[in-house]
Amino acid sequence: MNRRGPRTVLDRVRELAAVAPARAAVTGGVVALDYAGVVGAALAVADRLRAAGCRPGDRVGVCLGRDAHLPVALLGVHAAGGAFVPLDPHYPAERVALMTQDSGCRAVLVDRVGAPVLADGDATRVELSADMLSTLAAEGGAGQAHPAGADDIAYLLYTSGSTGRPKGVLARHAGLAALCDWAEEAYDAADLADVAATTSVCFDIALFELLVTLALGGHVRVLPGPLGLLRPGVAGGVSLLNAVPSVYAELLRAGKMPPVRVANIAGEPLSRWIVDELYRAGVGRVVNLYGPTEDTVYSTVEQVPVDENEAPAIGRPLPATIARIGATPAGEAGDGPGELWLGGGKVAAGYHADPEQTAARFHVDADGTRWYRTGDLVRRGADGRLHFLGRLDRQLKIRGFRVEPGEVESHLLALPRVRHAAVLANPSGGLAAFVTGDVDADTLRDALAARLPEHLVPQSVHVMTALPQGPNGKADRAALAARLDRPDTGRDDADAVLCRLWRDVLGIPALDTDDFFAQGGTSLAAVRLVESLHEQTGIDLPVDVVYEHRTLGDLRGAVAATAPCAADDTPTARPDTDDGVAVLSARQRAALAQPRSRRVASAHLVDGPLDLDALRVAAAAVVRRHATLRWAYTGGLQPSARTVDPYLPELDVADVPGPADPSAVARLVAQVADVPFDLSSGRALRLHVRRLADQRWLLVVVVQHLSADLRSVETIHRDLGTAYRGEPLAPPPAGFSTFAAAPAPTDRAAQAVDALVAHPPLVDAASLWSTGRAPERATVDSGPDTADHLSRAARAAGVTEFAMCLAALVHLLGVRGALGVPVVSSLDGRPDRRYAETVGWFNNRLLFQAPATPQTAAAALAWADRQAGRHRAYRDVPYAALLDEARSRTVVPRPMEFFYTDRDHRRRGALDLGAGLHTAPVPAASFDDVPAAPLRLAVTVTGEGIRVELDGVGLPAPATRLAEEYLAGLRTVTAQTVCTGRV
Repeated sequence: MNRRGPRTVLDRVRELAAVAPARAAVTGGVVALDYAGVVGAALAVADRLRAAGCRPGDRVGVCLGRDAHLPVALLGVHAAGGAFVPLDPHYPAERVALMTQDSGCRAVLVDRVGAPVLADGDATRVELSADMLSTLAAEGGAGQAHPAGADDIAYLLYTSGSTGRPKGVLARHAGLAALCDWAEEAYDAADLADVAATTSVCFDIALFELLVTLALGGHVRVLPGPLGLLRPGVAGGVSLLNAVPSVYAELLRAGKMPPVRVANIAGEPLSRWIVDELYRAGVGRVVNLYGPTEDTVYSTVEQVPVDENEAPAIGRPLPATIARIGATPAGEAGDGPGELWLGGGKVAAGYHADPEQTAARFHVDADGTRWYRTGDLVRRGADGRLHFLGRLDRQLKIRGFRVEPGEVESHLLALPRVRHAAVLANPSGGLAAFVTGDVDADTLRDALAARLPEHLVPQSVHVMTALPQGPNGKADRAALAARLDRPDTGRDDADAVLCRLWRDVLGIPALDTDDFFAQGGTSLAAVRLVESLHEQTGIDLPVDVVYEHRTLGDLRGAVAATAPCAADDTPTARPDTDDGVAVLSARQRAALAQPRSRRVASAHLVDGPLDLDALRVAAAAVVRRHATLRWAYTGGLQPSARTVDPYLPELDVADVPGPADPSAVARLVAQVADVPFDLSSGRALRLHVRRLADQRWLLVVVVQHLSADLRSVETIHRDLGTAYRGEPLAPPPAGFSTFAAAPAPTDRAAQAVDALVAHPPLVDAASLWSTGRAPERATVDSGPDTADHLSRAARAAGVTEFAMCLAALVHLLGVRGALGVPVVSSLDGRPDRRYAETVGWFNNRLLFQAPATPQTAAAALAWADRQAGRHRAYRDVPYAALLDEARSRTVVPRPMEFFYTDRDHRRRGALDLGAGLHTAPVPAASFDDVPAAPLRLAVTVTGEGIRVELDGVGLPAPATRLAEEYLAGLRTVTAQTVCTGRV
């Protein structure tokens, strides 16, 4: 192999492919490649780039989803002799366009994720996809890899710039080669056996995950992000995780930190707490890494000891790095505190098209040594280790990304009617912006979110009449920072608690004029606020009060006017008894007026020696525990129920030879679930077992819907597994009769209708569409990427996934012209945790009106987030009372129906039959009756994807097309939310 420069990453990968071609190299999505496949695919990508007109030295954008083709594309650019420009497809389109144009990309590699965000321009699009990756790997490339010199540019990576434009760092091949040389000595084969790649490609530590791992013979597992570690079966196999401290903190707080061999930590100052918790979680070693992008990813390293009382050091320089503390690299070196200069072969060539900044930050000695002035304040300890003390300038680190507040300020000042702007670090995380002018905080955040990546969008925006000034006439940033940290004093107990909770939830001081939602509050934050207030003061404030009293001053007044709950306000919870007494809820009585046998079915594939006798005995134990499974119903004008004696549930067993493909299993589930129950028999549970092959079974649990809702089925699964394993079942602490006997707050129906049906008259979708189409039904499944993006977007915006899915329904209705129609949403009506293990029909329904005008994705999500908060506020108001109140004011056409099942459903309802038996859930249909609503939509979210079931009468298009349109709308909402990072 001819080389005129260093041993590059591509050189190393090709050498490994020659000696170990079948070694596992990269896995991502549904694709796995060995080293021979990686090299073949990379050379094929290089051929495509050459065919598109790319020459050695050209810049090539890489705007791809997180899949196995991401590292292959980076290597393919190098094989063509080019320098890659990382482009995150989740960045705003304006930001991606700026980086593409500023860097002068000759071509951009795109896939189905990256293509929509890339604007039309001078750069040629070269399409890649996961589907074609295996073909490219097999084909290989006809051309040879172009050799790289030490000073040739390997990549151009953009960081935040103080002038308002991002700075493009020109990293050299020599730097990447030196990074590989160090890593080869620092990590062994076991460390690199399964490296999780979770970092955005626009953050340079991702290059350690994607490229250095491959250069050293390791295996890269490309995940959608840190949340990918929560997928079943993923975290357990990971050997090395490379992330910023804030990611580790979230994993630790959630109890989801995998016990990896190595935890690489970089990008932000590291706390001792994180180190201690990582070691407690079983991590083998914690490595603290420091380095600016201008010195090729990492510059210093410290293996943090297990027992140490001081803050972790950033350690000692890498072998190819020189670290000096002083005013200039040529000056006398000291131990500081002082500014850190980094020198050696890893230092970048400078900034793209910015000679002024390059001259200010980079220096080349007479002997050719390159230096970079970091702007970081450090000291050197007596043992030679470096300690990070902070920044000399205003640069910040937000979730590992470098942030220049000046860049955000310049964007704010470019917006209409903004007179002055100052941006600071928010103590609760992220940024806080202070502005003056005739402006709206939400509008400013939305405008920034359309231009800047999420980490550059302030968490809160404060509109002021004037910014405080220092003696020099400039904004007094110390006074603004004090405003963010200001404590609350001089208030009575409940008032002080409210103000403290306000500050804790929003991360800003409690000022009477601040609007909760304008300062970043969401429905989740509102729920957290009122629940914490109830726990600490006894004041039971409905969530909707936060929507009605949006400023702190108004909310303080509402709290002052609300008395704490009396100790006896909550009815005493008692288990259901076997004395024949069964108290029906209002929902059950209404359903029995026109009785029909609806069922809830769930299914599992079981592998192993299933004991059918033990299964039937376990089912009998479940029936004994939950009296509602033994309720015999009488319908009509005076509905009633009585409890029958415990029984041995039906266990229907049959052999079903043949292939157990998903469609065949789905048909089997539908067949057994289709058999109705006799409501008067008192037998509400039955089990069906189908032997598919030796030691392979299909277990279907079917429950009568009047006696159990979906959350109840989760409890039945847990109890069935517990009893099958031979463990005892105690009665649940609260019975359904206690819930049913509690007085319903029908007096709040008027308030609920005021909040939820704001713009009568309600529009009749059936007459609006009036297509005359016969009832039809369709089921469409997405891949895991859609579910991952949903989770990421919900976390970015601070809203529930339910709100995201509801916003997608609004998007679909807007596309189909169904504006202002009534929609009914199903919700869990359990009033408190006492009923968590109770089996019963707790479901309630909430009526609301869809927006009467077309909505943008952001507006649809903001509307849906408000409904999510009201879901909780009015979950105890009976649907019948709500409907009666609405009908007293306006005509209520038959509403559309929306059902949502969250991703925790499988975890809560896991069927654990004990050692030797493996169970896996099988999707079951949500609807078992003939559609009668204009549109009925059920959305089920799992880690494997999102299932959309849609049916209706007189639909405006085929059901399959509408379900696909819904998923497309969901992708639009999530993509825009990930970009903006907020509602």
